[in-house]
Amino acid sequence: MSQPAETPLETGARLLQQGDAEGAIQQLMALVEVNPHDMQALGYLGVAFARKGDYAASIATLQRASRIAPEDSTVSHNLAVAYFHAGQPAEARVAAERALVLNPVHAGARQLLERLGATPAAADPTWSSSATVVADPAPLAALPFDVTPATFPASELSQAATSSGGLLMDASTAPVAQAPGIGARLLRGWGWGLVYGQYWTAWNLFWTLVWQGSKLGVEGMAITSVIMALFFAFCGSTLGLLMAITNAREGTAMIMTLAVGLGLFILELTVLGGSPINFFFWFFTSRFVGTGIFNKVQEPVVK
Repeated sequence: MSQPAETPLETGARLLQQGDAEGAIQQLMALVEVNPHDMQALGYLGVAFARKGDYAASIATLQRASRIAPEDSTVSHNLAVAYFHAGQPAEARVAAERALVLNPVHAGARQLLERLGATPAAADPTWSSSATVVADPAPLAALPFDVTPATFPASELSQAATSSGGLLMDASTAPVAQAPGIGARLLRGWGWGLVYGQYWTAWNLFWTLVWQGSKLGVEGMAITSVIMALFFAFCGSTLGLLMAITNAREGTAMIMTLAVGLGLFILELTVLGGSPINFFFWFFTSRFVGTGIFNKVQEPVVK
């Protein structure tokens, strides 16, 4: 009976285990581009960067994975090892202690703390001071990353040896972050678009009050407030729905946002007689609105 085809994540993990860091990076980067919240792909990618010697990229990637799955001891341990090899012992100690808090029997985290001359007792009361402390700096092979792949029952990868001390990244128990579906994106885009659109309202009302408040009076300002709130709610929700429908990546979302901001600036300039210098106001406020809506639309669903 033939084995099922290897998934992209399995391919990336296999390449990483075989020592092909560059191939693993290419494979995993493609996965992360499709789903920026894929914790397992980010975890493997962070280790692949480290294998290549790019510790800055490794740390940044593992930090992303840690934000998505803060309770995963494997990610915390790998982040600690990356810090260690990047020459940041204080950060390495904090991450290793967190890994031990999450998993008191994590051998890799214990070993790293011993290499740093730290006592794991602060994070693990069961730790014995009789453990061997190695004072010499450890080479990469002596402080391995946890790269044992997730449990894939249908794949030969599930038979990988775990004798290196790395923990099994069990897909059945580790939290998995998934990209939101179209329904969730539409609801978020519409709702958060209404909310963030009011940032435009607030700023425009402020300047209207400063320059036109005395002329409009209380009643005029009240009417203006309602009109602006409705108009910018429409603009924000429309922008949010566009991001949701197209499932826009961050760069595309920012282009959409700046296009809306430019349209609002032109509208103000031609209809209301605004100043050309207001372009900078619309640019910066639109970036804030667009970033806020995008982050909410694409916020991962953790299962």
